[in-house]
Amino acid sequence: MTFDDAHGRRVANSVRGVLCHAGHLYVADEPENAVKVYILATGALRAEIVGPNLREPVQLLLNESDGRPYIGSKGNDSILTCPVAHSAPVGKVEPRTFIDGKVKHVSGMAFDDAGRFYAAERPARRIKMFPPDGRGAGDDFITGLPDDPEFIHHVPKTASPEGKP
Repeated sequence: MTFDDAHGRRVANSVRGVLCHAGHLYVADEPENAVKVYILATGALRAEIVGPNLREPVQLLLNESDGRPYIGSKGNDSILTCPVAHSAPVGKVEPRTFIDGKVKHVSGMAFDDAGRFYAAERPARRIKMFPPDGRGAGDDFITGLPDDPEFIHHVPKTASPEGKP
């Protein structure tokens, strides 16, 4: 679908990732280079996560361990995080860079139980793994996928109702 955005620019995509957290809906607005935060109870706009380091947000992920949303910034191949943890931001907030330029065309993100960060790269058809602090170039975790990865999720190992893993 192609349409004109609020600034008269011709764009091919619009809303990408969505995330619910702490009574708020986070919406990745790709053509506006922003993540908008709405109050779930009313639909009112509470905050905008914007800044020069946020370009074409496409994926959103909540890290349960630190309570922060993470943003896949496709336009500059980076992963960003919101400086506000465990509650929604207010007003205009600039995100912090978590991984800078090391994930080409990010399309999915996940954290595992040990805090390692995984990012899917569409054109390379691979998943990269980073340490919990996001430092380094990232190691190839899975390569040669048969298709462009779109989403990845971590499913923690939990016991079944019968007490079996």
